[in-house]
Amino acid sequence: LEVILHTGLRGRHYGVIQGMRYANIQDQFPNLYHSLKQRDPHIRFCSPGEKGESLTEFEERSMRAVMDCLARHEATESQVAIVVIVTHGGVVDCVFRRARRLPIDLILDSKLYDPVQNYFLYDQGEFCVCSPSWA
Repeated sequence: LEVILHTGLRGRHYGVIQGMRYANIQDQFPNLYHSLKQRDPHIRFCSPGEKGESLTEFEERSMRAVMDCLARHEATESQVAIVVIVTHGGVVDCVFRRARRLPIDLILDSKLYDPVQNYFLYDQGEFCVCSPSWA
């Protein structure tokens, strides 16, 4: 079993609200809180030149990392490749949305729990959700 550490699978960098609780964000940065809850895909929660990434940037980075991991372990005609990716819930959310063809800024009715095991099938460029809780 080969273990590969991939920095692209880390959680989103939230800039000035990094590490804060929702209640504190709502009190200190009400406009940013609203953007966060509305899943604004373009806001970076930081001033220009500071660290932080938009939801769109996070989704692009996360999916590049997932695809990189999958490309390292391609299946053959006679054998299925099983790849285990251990990552942050936000990355799992990106894969889930890709599998269901949901936009990154859509507010979902269901809650994504972290940590939890999630299963996806990737075949011929498409993801499929295989987790019983999301099926």
